[in-house]
Parts: sequence; C-alpha cells; structure tokens
Amino acid sequence: MRTKLAIMCVVGLTVTWNAGRANAANINDFIDFSGAIPGRLYVPPEAADLTSPRPFVLYLHGGLVGGRDNRSHINSDFDRLLDAAKERGAYLYAPQSPYRWNTGHWNSSEEIMTMIDQAIEQENIDPNRLYVTGQSFGGGGTWDMLNNVDDRFAAALPISTDVIRPGLDAANFLDTPIWAFHARDDNIASVGRVRRIVNDILAEVDQEKLEFPSRSDNTVFEYQSDVVPLKYTELAHGTGNWNHYIWHSVWSTEEVMDWMFSQRLEQTLLGTGDFDGNGVLDIADIDQLASEIIAQTHTSSFDVTNDSIVDQADLTAWVKDLKQTWFGDANLDGEFNSGDLVAVFKAGQYEDSIPNNSTWATGDWNADREFDSGDLVSAFKDAGFEAGARTAAAVPEPSCYPLLILAFVALFRLEFARHESRAVGASTK
Repeated sequence: MRTKLAIMCVVGLTVTWNAGRANAANINDFIDFSGAIPGRLYVPPEAADLTSPRPFVLYLHGGLVGGRDNRSHINSDFDRLLDAAKERGAYLYAPQSPYRWNTGHWNSSEEIMTMIDQAIEQENIDPNRLYVTGQSFGGGGTWDMLNNVDDRFAAALPISTDVIRPGLDAANFLDTPIWAFHARDDNIASVGRVRRIVNDILAEVDQEKLEFPSRSDNTVFEYQSDVVPLKYTELAHGTGNWNHYIWHSVWSTEEVMDWMFSQRLEQTLLGTGDFDGNGVLDIADIDQLASEIIAQTHTSSFDVTNDSIVDQADLTAWVKDLKQTWFGDANLDGEFNSGDLVAVFKAGQYEDSIPNNSTWATGDWNADREFDSGDLVSAFKDAGFEAGARTAAAVPEPSCYPLLILAFVALFRLEFARHESRAVGASTK
C-alpha cells in the first residue's frame, strides 16, 4: 500500500480544464432508448463493424435534471465524456432518474441493468467492457450501482460524490477497478463522504486508514492501493461557485480515460468451439457458428462467450481466442496472407449478387453468408495480413487498410478479367 502527496501529480486535470470547450452534447447525437427507465443512447459509427464489439459507458447524471422528459439530462454536464466516447468508438448510455439514483424507495440499478441487457442483446456491445461514471448525485449513483450489481462493470469513475445510500457494503467494492475524484473544498458534496468509503474499503482488507490533508492544504492528494484495485484523487480546489465542478476536467484527462477504457472483465469462454465434435477447430465449426448467428436462436452450445447470446462476439472469440487466428484466414492455417485472398477471389463469390452462397472459406468473414467489401474491411481491420501467427505477431497500425482493400479488389478483378478474356479467345480459335 502506498500514499502519494504531490502538488503537480495530476496537473493534466488543470491543463485540460483550461483547454477549449468540448462539443456540446446534443440530443441529436442520441437515440431514444427508453423502457424500464427513460434514457438516451449514443451509438458509435464503429459499431457497424460487427467483428469489433464496442465498449459501453453508463453515465449517471447529477441533480436538478431528473424527471421523465428524457431531455433535460442531455446537457453540457457530460460534454467531455461524450467526446471521450466518440474518440474511442464507445456507446454512451444516459438514463434519466425520476428521483435521486440512490433513493431508498426505488431500485434504479435494477431498472438500469434491464436496459443495459437489452442494449447488449440489440447492439454490438462488448459485455466485458461496461463502465460506469457519474457526478454529484450520479457519483453517489455510481457507488450504488457497484453495491447492487455484481461482476458486470469493468471499471468505475465516481466524481464529486453526493448523497450516498445508507448501508453500502464495502465488500462490494473490492473487485471492480475504481478511480474516485473529489475536491477538498467542495461546498455542495462534503469530501468526508468519499473519504469514508475509501477507508471502509481499506478496512475491509485489513489495511490502515488513510490520513487525509487538512482543508487548507493546497496539494493534490493521490492514492493507489497495492491490495485492491482502488485509486483516489483529491484535488485541493474545485471550480464554480461551490467548488463542486471537477468532472469536466476528469473526463477530458487522457490518462483517466485511457485507464478506464483499458479495463475489462476476464472472459470465461464456454466449451472448445468444436461444434461437430471431430476434435478439430475447422471450417465446418465456424460455418455452423455463422448459421447460428444468422438464425438468432441463441443455442447455448454455440454461446462461446457465455453471455446467453449467440452473436458477433462469439465469432470474434472463436477466431481470436479459441482458434487463435485472424479474420481473413480463409483456410484456417493460422495466418492471413495473399494465399487466402487468392483462394476467396478464385471462388468467384465476391459481390456476385447470389444471396447467401458464401462460407468462411469463400470469403464470408462476418457471418452474413455474403462475400463483399464488409468482409475485407473486417479482415484488414484485424491487422493480421502477412503478420504471421496471431500469438507471435505484432499488430500494425491500420491506417492504410482501406487502400489495401481497394488495391486487392482492383487487382483480382483485373486478373479475372484477363483470364476470362484469354479463355474466350482460346475458345474461338
């Protein structure tokens, strides 16, 4: 266990706070995602790539914007968080509480998880990269979510915590990576609340309680536990009329956002992926999995990721984790190279207008039974082309992949045209 005291240890918070304003959160950025509770959902463009499930951020708003209009909570309070989600291709879910998040007579966590599970079923979400954050009342709501929901969130950022539900159990905060933030001179939400939670967590694992700076201390207090995944940053001064507003700075700090988005739950894979039971992970297995994904019957024996849903996440887990190869490896020999591209283009099914006629071996790498540009995008984005075996490969940056895709398509079409021309010429002699 170690305690850090420094004046400039999180200077980035101040720097980004003084930077230019973020793009204001606009209700048009979100789709209406209401049901058990009113809410809005930002869907990143990157979600269109079904081979790359996206991270998901739950945002819990502060006070004064609760209700049921599903509009007032979409405001400038979380501009920086929306920017971070857009930069990282993440979903951002903003439910609206008709009360405080942690009011004693309403279990908001149950309502929220109902909607999150619905989103996971309908969208391209990585269930192992769910994050929760909120400010003020939403900071208290963040602790409440962790207290009531087991093993679902990969990380949490409670900020300027206000109004904590009585009876929180510190034992529920031992496994989830948490980075809490507060301003020492906050005149709305006393810093004592979060200090008590931090010390309660440490007491739960038989660690000494922390000694915190006095209110007049102008240094930043930063702590990271060596025993549990807990970090706490206490700024000397907040901003605004009540020194309460620090969340803009937190969400616009790259170090903080990088930390949060790097966290993920351990994935427990179900079974071996050998669906036909022949002792080999082969093309027959992945084609069976593709059929199940298309059928959407969610047969448990094909649920590779053990999340009760058979979808693109299962395809990704089969390819990357079970077979340990690349998207684009048409013959499943462990490498994606020019031989695979030659094979799939020779099969002649690229954008052939014949529905549902393609398999993994003939270019269907996103489980839609077609071989088209979407499959090439999936393959090149996986960054395995000519990289050797997956376990030993260094993954290159994908900046030139669109050009490579266009070049390969043009090259193979040209070669096939020449081949057909020669064949026609020979037949007329």
